[in-house]
Amino acid sequence: MDHVLGLKCTICGAEYETAQVDYVCPKHGSDGILDVVYDYAAIQRRLSPDRLGPHPASVWRYLPLLPVDPEPTWFRAPPWPASAGPPSTLRRAWRRP
Repeated sequence: MDHVLGLKCTICGAEYETAQVDYVCPKHGSDGILDVVYDYAAIQRRLSPDRLGPHPASVWRYLPLLPVDPEPTWFRAPPWPASAGPPSTLRRAWRRP
């Protein structure tokens, strides 16, 4: 995640390293949302629209930009495109009688 510089509280502006806090600003609890501070120069050097283009047209094409490990051992993308919703067999099961 060399493209992530850190995390910044949207309330007080306090900045943290990514491994320093979990999810929210310790000063503000659940109200202290942390924005990701990106190194845009590093992203520009490493990625381009052409490199993202070959991936499926879903949210998963942006995985290299997200503030997470792009190759985690626990992560598996769903078998259908994330933007397409559940397969039709599940849609039928969710219908009201």
